[in-house]
This record gives sequence, structure tokens and C-alpha cells, in this order.
Amino acid sequence: MPVEAVLNPVKQRRAELSITQQEAAQRSDVSLATWRRFENTATAANALDGFRPDNLRAFARALKLSVATLRQLITAEPVGDTGTGVSNGPAIVDRQTVEIVRLFNNSFTG
Repeated sequence: MPVEAVLNPVKQRRAELSITQQEAAQRSDVSLATWRRFENTATAANALDGFRPDNLRAFARALKLSVATLRQLITAEPVGDTGTGVSNGPAIVDRQTVEIVRLFNNSFTG
């Protein structure tokens, strides 16, 4: 797998679901160009800027995620983080740890 695909959480999630960009665009009811722009900017700090809320919901639906989880995946921010140091969401770990856990889990599920 190319290094870029590993670093891009949207491409990685799409690969986990075994769907093409075109299928993801169809599932989210957006054009292929819009999906590609979303996917190609997923590693940028402001990746979700410029997309309408209904598009974000559609992107999340296509990736079988909640909008909050999609935001967390892309921005690496905890779900429900209020800035108080207490989070209602899961702990955030670095991408390398996520990859190791995913590899470990896949070894048991096939």
C-alpha cells in the first residue's frame, strides 16, 4: 500500500470498506469531483472547511461513520472535547498506534 494511502484516513477508511471513489461519491450523493476534493484534502489542517454540513453528513454516511467520528478521524480531535481536559469521547492515539491495533484486530477477524 502506498505511504500516502496510509497517511490519508479517508482513503484508508474507503479501502477498509472496499469501495471505489466512484462508489463512495454515489453513496454520498455528491459528484466524483467533490468526493475527490474531500478525499485529497483530508490530511490538511482545515480539511473540512468549505464543505456544507449536508455534504459532511453524506461523506460520513458513505464511510459508515458518524459526523463526529469523521471529524475526529480527519482532525485527530477528541469527540466531545470541551477544552476542560475531560473528554466524553474515546482517547485519541497517534496513527501508528491505530495502525498497529487495526493490524492486530484484522489478524483475528481475517
